[in-house]
Amino acid sequence: LWYIPRPEAELLALNKLRDPGVPVTLQAPEGFGKNWMVLHLLDRIAQQDLATGHKTAVIRFNVRKAVKSAPVSLEKLLSELLRVTREQLRRASIGLPLHPGREPFGDAMSDFRLAFQEQVLEQVPGRLLLILDEADHLHGMEGVETPFFAGLRAMAEDTTPAYERLRLVVTIGAE
Repeated sequence: LWYIPRPEAELLALNKLRDPGVPVTLQAPEGFGKNWMVLHLLDRIAQQDLATGHKTAVIRFNVRKAVKSAPVSLEKLLSELLRVTREQLRRASIGLPLHPGREPFGDAMSDFRLAFQEQVLEQVPGRLLLILDEADHLHGMEGVETPFFAGLRAMAEDTTPAYERLRLVVTIGAE
């Protein structure tokens, strides 16, 4: 009812989400309808899935809510993203096996990537659409912002079988 159609932007986003490797960024000032557009895109993806028989699991992670309690470290942010992902998939009745915690062996992003691959991507049938809402709240967080986004972009561009099913949408409130 309240959605303002943006056919060109919608088509561009849907085309990018069809193929692996190209994250979609929705950038607009606060109150310009980014959430409405995400909801519209999710509806269109659900329609496409019905028509093609594909399945797309959707994870929404609100970055602002995740970083509201300072101080925020990259490790804490990635741990919360993994926790929220597993919880949302469990609620969507996509049962994921429990994995015992492992000793970290690399940097935070490498550990997250391995855990995400083993605990999520290799367990979820079909595509996985990861939506990072209000990602602009990481702006200026030294030691968090750059490695977080660089790592996610590398995951989205990864062409290995597990990662080729990952799609990424990032919403950013910016003037």
